[in-house]
Amino acid sequence: MTREDAVMSRSGVICAVCQRSQTRGDHAGDVFICAECQADAKQLIDIQDSIWVEATEAGDATGDTDE
Repeated sequence: MTREDAVMSRSGVICAVCQRSQTRGDHAGDVFICAECQADAKQLIDIQDSIWVEATEAGDATGDTDE
């Protein structure tokens, strides 16, 4: 074993979103998404959901409808 081999950590898989080598995450077929990107996506969805609820409630309050 060379000195470089001893210093190198366990190799990761390249995340399809952030393109960084990661060791934690999930595979969906051939695609790997790291745990950090999954957490970011969940936070984005939560924010979008809260904005959507606020927007629909504001529309209901003014009597606006999409139909």
